[in-house]
Amino acid sequence: KDTVDLIMGELTSSHTRLQVLKELKKQCLITSVKDIHKPKTRQRQVWTEEELAEVRQLFEEFKESNYPISDIMKSYSGSKGRSAVLNKLLELNLVDDKSQLLKKRNKKSGGRSRTKR
Repeated sequence: KDTVDLIMGELTSSHTRLQVLKELKKQCLITSVKDIHKPKTRQRQVWTEEELAEVRQLFEEFKESNYPISDIMKSYSGSKGRSAVLNKLLELNLVDDKSQLLKKRNKKSGGRSRTKR
């Protein structure tokens, strides 16, 4: 609970949080609403050995596919996002560049996919 929650607990229920904040600012008890809100700190999720082993195994399985990162993410059972997995593969030196994991395009000669009739 923050300061406003404590104040609201002592008041009648007819006052909203915004009304309390405006009154605190009007009385110069706070300079900004940001003074009240606690900054949210994000905890970094630590990679477990099982997750690392799974990512390594999936990379070895799908490294030759047309779209390796997509195939890895479809089979990955952990809670990490696509960018986190991509960055971890780079960190583990399994790939040199992100482009190795992105969709591999077919190289066509002439730049046209259809022939003239």
